[in-house]
Amino acid sequence: MTREDARAALRFRIEKPLREDPGFTAELSATPPRRAGTQATGERGVAVGGSIRRPVVTGDDATIVSLGEPRTGPRGDDSRRAQL
Repeated sequence: MTREDARAALRFRIEKPLREDPGFTAELSATPPRRAGTQATGERGVAVGGSIRRPVVTGDDATIVSLGEPRTGPRGDDSRRAQL
């Protein structure tokens, strides 16, 4: 079954109840749409709607180790290092 077939089957199944029950129509209209990939769950959850190019730290006392080229902060020293 293709996605279009599934949509057609869903439309067929709910068309009559939508016509006959205005309350059902209102209930469906009030339901907010869900967005895939942007929902964070848990105390330290992270939701990303695009791409991440830097580490995401959600824990205490984390240490980030970079195996690439050393980078310096805006003052030309290690000022970019933060106490996490």
